[in-house]
Amino acid sequence: MAVKPAADEWLRGLKPKQHRKPEKPTPAEPHLTTVEELFQMQLSRPSEMIEGLITTPGAWVVQGLNKCGKTILCAQVALDFFHGQAWLDEYRMLAKGPVLFVEKDDKGGFASLRDIVNVYPHRNGNMPGFYMVAGPAAQPLTFGPAFFDYLERTIKSNGIKLVVLDSYTALRGSHAPGIDIVKAESYDFGQLDELAQRAGCVILILLHESKGSAHLEWDQRGSGTYAIVHAVSGLIRVDRFRDLPINALERLVQIRGRHVDGAELVVKFNKQRLNYDFVMAGSASSEYVTIQRLKTHLGGQTFAVKDIYQAIGISRATAYRILDRLVFGNVLTRHGSDYKWSE
Repeated sequence: MAVKPAADEWLRGLKPKQHRKPEKPTPAEPHLTTVEELFQMQLSRPSEMIEGLITTPGAWVVQGLNKCGKTILCAQVALDFFHGQAWLDEYRMLAKGPVLFVEKDDKGGFASLRDIVNVYPHRNGNMPGFYMVAGPAAQPLTFGPAFFDYLERTIKSNGIKLVVLDSYTALRGSHAPGIDIVKAESYDFGQLDELAQRAGCVILILLHESKGSAHLEWDQRGSGTYAIVHAVSGLIRVDRFRDLPINALERLVQIRGRHVDGAELVVKFNKQRLNYDFVMAGSASSEYVTIQRLKTHLGGQTFAVKDIYQAIGISRATAYRILDRLVFGNVLTRHGSDYKWSE
């Protein structure tokens, strides 16, 4: 019996042609840019949206534990941006324009947003150009090519300059079995940042923080992976003060971006206006609770290191660490071995 060609190849130790894997095309080699070409490029640097805090264009992650006030913070940024008002009445808003707020995390999103808009002190009529997607209309939205295409078309056709996506967990969908989560999430956030760059806008994407990452630095605690931080233009973190009661209204806000200096500030929730009031800013903001305790026990008097660790029950080493931070943050001034509250 004659041997078939395919079988004959197999007998010679070769796989049949129809089963051979196609060869991958060789990727094009990158162009080597010269300094002369570099200086001929038409390049632009990001500008500031909120002075010293947030730049545009680009995507920014707003992260924190559940129910810590991320949505309220983003709604306040969106409303102040739309009206061109200083954020927290403290930081100049250097840009303004139409807004898109996508609320998928809260099924009662329209009701929540209406309450916030209704008591906003600078509201100008019906605010044409402030768009919202919430409730049943937001439920089909899931990260992927179709969503990114819809988002870019919506931004460009309506001239939108600020987008709030609440939240990544709700919009992400389920991860397929065996997927590389690092690459998947880096891709999602990278796509958002590239989209924002192309469309000339800012995208704020809310991200729920992982409890298991509490031992990490604050800018590495996203509930996904470290890759998220490197895929976006900046990071904003909202946190409760753990030494305050659970119903405390104060929050610590930390901001870090590619093109701005880092910032820390303390804000306090205003129940009547459903937004935040400015309390303090600077490198001593994370010591806000200690500052309040010291003021309660020591008042406005001049004091020494010994007075501190006896008054609030901390070690001598901890007292020195805190004092150094408060002096650096211009909360205290040092006079020899004594300390005094700054004016």
